[in-house]
Amino acid sequence: MAIKAPYQNILVATDGSKEAVAAFDHAVALAQFCQAKLYVASVVIPPYFTSRSETGGAVLRDMITQSKAHLAVLKTRAQAAGFTNLELIQEQGSPRDIISKTLPERFNIDLIVLGATGQTRTERLFLGSVSEYVTRHAETKVLIVR
Repeated sequence: MAIKAPYQNILVATDGSKEAVAAFDHAVALAQFCQAKLYVASVVIPPYFTSRSETGGAVLRDMITQSKAHLAVLKTRAQAAGFTNLELIQEQGSPRDIISKTLPERFNIDLIVLGATGQTRTERLFLGSVSEYVTRHAETKVLIVR
């Protein structure tokens, strides 16, 4: 009797922080071991002033460009480790909701991998901890990497 790998669809979310890159590296290793597909997501939070000014639109475009560039770097990093079964996802909106609900439902995710902390202390205080929220609200397993 063949043993089924515990995970087939793994989601790792990245915000560009060193903690998120550590989580990505762990997710790649885990996906390789399980022969799973890895979904790598970057969620951009649109500035509240986006729809009210040209500056807001420019800021959002810059954030999306940076997000896509970071995802491309991670894809190259995974390929250098010999892993190619991944899909890059760039979204806009609430990272909490997209990571805990939207993407797991869309891609039948059975494990979410996150870094322990986000980008800056101010962002964590203002937005709350995404990893804490996902841990509490996701309907699938969550792995927090320190």
